[in-house]
Amino acid sequence: MTEVSVVICARTLDRWDKLKRAVGSVSTQTRAPRDIVVTAAIQQARERNQKP
Repeated sequence: MTEVSVVICARTLDRWDKLKRAVGSVSTQTRAPRDIVVTAAIQQARERNQKP
């Protein structure tokens, strides 16, 4: 059987509840993924570190 890994990307934590639902949905699929990877490139942190 083929194994898959799933990557879920997030740009902000403003949608934390939706991110948790997405991970839950992926983990309950008929064929559960081998890996679930969540990446978070948090936009607010980038904006704070930018110089005007």
